[in-house]
Amino acid sequence: MRALVDASSIYEAARMERTHLLEGLYSVEIARYEIGNILWKHTSLLGDFSPSEAEEMMQVFTRAFAVMSLFQISGHEREVLGLGCELKIPYYDASYIYFADRQGLSLITEDAQLAKKGREIGLDCFPATGL
Repeated sequence: MRALVDASSIYEAARMERTHLLEGLYSVEIARYEIGNILWKHTSLLGDFSPSEAEEMMQVFTRAFAVMSLFQISGHEREVLGLGCELKIPYYDASYIYFADRQGLSLITEDAQLAKKGREIGLDCFPATGL
């Protein structure tokens, strides 16, 4: 399968204990920051995880990212911004759609709005359960 996975689906794959299915798939470097922010929020603000649990989870994500190919936004900033403005979506969401479209990849996301925008430009979009 040739697909780009956003942070929401990377998180979902880990939750379902299916990170092995991410091997050989693609994402955007910004996903690392989004995952870190999710873990921070669930630890510091919501109290769902202890700091040690969050650190263990980060190790799972670190291993998942190690077997994925991550696109760098550097050199594509203007195009990503233009796409975000055109589709009226945040820059980080636009980065997933931009690279999926540019590389001819399906988009795996749990975000219904992101999937809708992706479909509007002709992307195949589905959730992590479709892995």
